[in-house]
Amino acid sequence: MDQAPVVNRLYNLVAKSDLKDKVKFIAVGESDNGSSLQRFKTAYKVPFPMVPDPDWDIGVDVFHIAGTPTTVVVDKSGKVLLMESGVFDNPAQVFKKLKARLK
Repeated sequence: MDQAPVVNRLYNLVAKSDLKDKVKFIAVGESDNGSSLQRFKTAYKVPFPMVPDPDWDIGVDVFHIAGTPTTVVVDKSGKVLLMESGVFDNPAQVFKKLKARLK
C-alpha cells in the first residue's frame, strides 16, 4: 500500500519519457482473486494492469522474491534489469537507474 503512490509516480515518469515504448508496468499481487486486486487498483489509482499470483508462482518461483513490496523490471527476453526490494521513496532515482540500464 505504501509503495503504490511511489510506483504510480515512477509510471508517470516513464510514460512522459523516451522509455514509454520500452517499459510496460504490470503489478503482481498475492490476492487469490481479481476482485480484491481491482479494489486495490481503484483505491490507489493504479494506472497499469494488475494480475493475481495467489501461489506466488511468479514472485517466488520466477523472481525469487522474499518479501513485499519488491519492484522488478525485466526486458522482453526476461532478463532482470532492476530489482528494488522494500519501499523506495524516490521514483526519480529509480527512473534514472532504469534509464541507464535500458541504454
